[in-house]
Amino acid sequence: MRSVAFLLPVVVAALLSGCATAPPATGSQRLASVVIEGAAADKIKESVLTVFKRESFALARPAEDKLVFERPGTFLNGLAYGDWYGGGVYERVEVFQKELEPGRTLLDCNAFMVQEPEDPFFEKVRPVSKSRRGRYQKLLEAAAAALSQASVAPAAPR
Repeated sequence: MRSVAFLLPVVVAALLSGCATAPPATGSQRLASVVIEGAAADKIKESVLTVFKRESFALARPAEDKLVFERPGTFLNGLAYGDWYGGGVYERVEVFQKELEPGRTLLDCNAFMVQEPEDPFFEKVRPVSKSRRGRYQKLLEAAAAALSQASVAPAAPR
């Protein structure tokens, strides 16, 4: 019986820790991040816009320091992040771009589930759990990969 009592806290701790991908080694404190080398800021922004558009995100609010994308959330997003009296839930991603040093840029993001995003007074913003970091990490990695593919693409014949 003692061994069961000893193992119970270990099992509970293992179950509560969940499965999540390891945080990136970029130094960013945001949900997901990548470091892009050798790309101009405007090309990075263009790549981010393309990747997010492909994933059905719309550019909600461009700002000088970040890009804000939104798309309608799923039914399950509504169950997990919504409440019975509010409107639909939208997925919002804020993407930040910061030059670390010449030729190296940090691209990182935070994600939220937002109820009633069209009304700033009544909107409810809830951060996405860190266990869902992987899906946002893949978006940023896709933007970085598109840049590296574009840089090695052969020039069009004249």
